[in-house]
Amino acid sequence: MYKEDEYFSPEVIVRIGEYIFSKYITLNLKLDIEKNFDFAIIKFSEKLLDEILVNKNDEVVIELGYNNKLEKVFTGYVTDVKDFEVTAKNKFLNLVNTNINKSFTNATFDEVLKFILNQASIQEMSIKNNDTVMKSLVSIKNKNGLDAIKYLEQKFNIKESLYFFKNDKFFYNDKEKQKQLYELIYGSNILNLQNLCPKVWEIETISMPKLNLLDDIYIEHYKLTGTFKAEKINFIVNDYGFVRTKITIRE
Repeated sequence: MYKEDEYFSPEVIVRIGEYIFSKYITLNLKLDIEKNFDFAIIKFSEKLLDEILVNKNDEVVIELGYNNKLEKVFTGYVTDVKDFEVTAKNKFLNLVNTNINKSFTNATFDEVLKFILNQASIQEMSIKNNDTVMKSLVSIKNKNGLDAIKYLEQKFNIKESLYFFKNDKFFYNDKEKQKQLYELIYGSNILNLQNLCPKVWEIETISMPKLNLLDDIYIEHYKLTGTFKAEKINFIVNDYGFVRTKITIRE
């Protein structure tokens, strides 16, 4: 549970290649359970991009926290650099940039999925799948890793699934264990609450670096009360250096 006296002076650290930034930047980091890619847009003030060299495929690490205790909220790679702005995407790029061309005999879903992930240099994974059916033949022909996973799900007749990265770790129908209860209360730490469309809400609050996708959040507000799962998380650092978190939930 959040304690108000612990959450002053939020901090941000952005690492791009060999450079480290804690100010003169704005940040828009979007995590979405329904999207394959998490992405970050980092903008520089003071014409910093005139003085440094940022290249495509440079590694990007973003950390948020308080009192020098930082949480890693994003790892990925630079995909575009222009007009004092850097765009980065997460490690789904590893899958997209990996070609799978292999046939499997007498294999389970988990076995083939682990092979695809290993081919994409993804070593950390958590796969929760109750299907132990074995297929006599699964043939994947010249598909990138992401398309190979989608094809594999069709082959095994898997209709619904959720998979995403938490930094370097790939989760399939699983998530990190929630370490604390998050309570967002009207008049305390809810800065704004708006109804985006029927049964979908966006809550703006203080920086919440420990929050993960699919974590439970208790909301107490005159418009909405109950416990909901975080389906989208948007970390924002604005022009004044204020760090905010926007969370999308569904009734």
